Amino acid sequence: MNYFLDLMYQLLTAPRQALRTVTRGEKLPQAALLWLFVNFLLALSSILEGPELMTRFFAGVIVFGMGLFLHSAVTDYCAGFLGGRGTAKGITAGFMAASFPYAFTVFGGLFGFALGGAEGAFASLLFLWSFALDVLAISENYGFGTGKALLVALVPLLLFALFFLCLFFAGLAAAVTSLSEMSDAQLMEGVLQSL
Repeated sequence: MNYFLDLMYQLLTAPRQALRTVTRGEKLPQAALLWLFVNFLLALSSILEGPELMTRFFAGVIVFGMGLFLHSAVTDYCAGFLGGRGTAKGITAGFMAASFPYAFTVFGGLFGFALGGAEGAFASLLFLWSFALDVLAISENYGFGTGKALLVALVPLLLFALFFLCLFFAGLAAAVTSLSEMSDAQLMEGVLQSL
């Protein structure tokens, strides 16, 4: 328990040192405990939207856990391709620890109320803080400089955006194809019926 509190304090005061300890020491159990705590706080912060705290917690662990392992795998592959010398276990522990800023979502409603509806700005700040910790975790795990670590951190986001862009254009192409196959009379009849 003492290491758990020390890790949270170090992530606030000396994040590079904390992530160096977590990633290079492959402190997966300690990082997993912090990650579970953050997921519990995320479920707790949304309790006003639904009564099932434990259902939200377990669903969050499953969904965020799958995303975490996918993110770790893509990052480990990209870093290995660029000559990184870290491990998948180390980067997974680093990403678990880098989720720490989301523990502050429990204060989102309070800050939004006090600042006149600034929940979006608060969420953006937490995302940027977590992303900066991700970059530090990549840098410490693989021995990269900040620029190369930033490149490796952006690759999964770019692949994710490219995937959804391809889905969008595939759907658009299917819609255009189906519209072009319709005869003009059917198209006009459909437009008149919709009015």
